[in-house]
Amino acid sequence: MEVQQKGVDGAEGRIAYTYIQNGSDRVCFMFSGRGYSYDHPIFYYTTMKLMEDTLDIVHVHYDYDSSFFEQPWEVIAKRMERDVSSVIKDVFMQRDYGHLTFLGKSIGTLPIAEGLIQKYSEARFVLLTPLFKYDFYKEPLIHTNAELLIFVGDEDHHYIKSVVEVLESRANIRMEVLKNANHSLDVSGGDTASSIEVMKRVVESIGTFVKNRGNDF
Repeated sequence: MEVQQKGVDGAEGRIAYTYIQNGSDRVCFMFSGRGYSYDHPIFYYTTMKLMEDTLDIVHVHYDYDSSFFEQPWEVIAKRMERDVSSVIKDVFMQRDYGHLTFLGKSIGTLPIAEGLIQKYSEARFVLLTPLFKYDFYKEPLIHTNAELLIFVGDEDHHYIKSVVEVLESRANIRMEVLKNANHSLDVSGGDTASSIEVMKRVVESIGTFVKNRGNDF
């Protein structure tokens, strides 16, 4: 295994990324949430799980200041998509991959909905705590034929039951609603044991989803 710290010029300036290479023909690009970085439990253990399965992994380290988030969400999504696409292009210049997975949490799902889901329709996508409140965001998910695995807590402020019901009716989408979980995927009320169980369920489901390419899910 080789771990490299790299960077590329994006639409918003220099974008750093960590490139974990296992010599695989499979790669997972990860896009963190705002304030939920790769050393947080879900990302940390998902990375460990995919490393066990010998995937290559890319952690994208965008670093936006507070003024960036004062823009309309549609603008934020477009600019983030351009930035992460710069990283993806840079990685593809270094190695060819036969199987792609994109995994994002919260704002890290914006570039997926904004364009990656159309550009890479043969890839698999994992969305953690997606931003269902925004209309521009929901439509690409509803109409895509790509394979999606989605996790949302029923106490997340972005949980919208009607949207969840539409998405889970699609044969290409696996929806996992996590009871009593919030936007951090912690179980409300400080229930540590239940929060750990949620994390375990999420990590194991992601591992199975990524590994079982070509099979029903």
